[in-house]
Amino acid sequence: MHCLEYIIRRIKEGWKIIDTQYPFITLKSPDGIKKTVDIRNDIEILRPNAAGDETNISTQVPSSGEHWDKVDEEIADDNTTYVKNDQNAITNEIVWERDLYNLPAPSGSGTINCITVYARFLTDVSGEHAKIVIKTHGVVYEAVKSLPSAEWVNRSETWTTNPYTGEAWTWEEIDALQVGISLADKYLGFPINDYDFTTSCTQVYVEVDYTPKRPKKQILHLDKGPHPRSRITYLGNLR
Repeated sequence: MHCLEYIIRRIKEGWKIIDTQYPFITLKSPDGIKKTVDIRNDIEILRPNAAGDETNISTQVPSSGEHWDKVDEEIADDNTTYVKNDQNAITNEIVWERDLYNLPAPSGSGTINCITVYARFLTDVSGEHAKIVIKTHGVVYEAVKSLPSAEWVNRSETWTTNPYTGEAWTWEEIDALQVGISLADKYLGFPINDYDFTTSCTQVYVEVDYTPKRPKKQILHLDKGPHPRSRITYLGNLR
């Protein structure tokens, strides 16, 4: 979608415009996520459509179906469908569980400026209990996120370059990209400890920000000679 369409959609979701300096517009979500967009660009949104290389999170709600279809909705449904780490392992250590999801093939073309992965989390106790995950070139990269207690919140992570190559993303890399989340759990058993908690996720998706290839403008030469019919000569494309 064009960035102007994207801005309108975000405003409908409760985001606010906090700065405008043409051609850039900066938005802020109700959760405090800031995103600056170039209105000359396009954004393609990709949502999970199949299981990736890992399906390790212990619980899904409802129990039918697959993990990926609990986090693929366009509008987050929070407590209706989600995955959750609640393995209740009796340990003093935080235990992490991770899912990866495949994505549909992208349809965009042009220069990729960045990708941003979003996820919506819930945890019982505030802390760094969730990670946003990508897998590219066979390597997993994780970004730890801090969450408040007992409320669904959105978190995001942006990669301006592919972390494996250190260079701009290619569409082939986007086509092979997997996204996911890692969720923390800690359970000490009885007596209940204040730091016992579980973590859930209800939505995951990635935005690909890119500068599209624009149609080349044609250059025409108008010959205003004595003949009543002006001659127009096609000289080529403007690059």
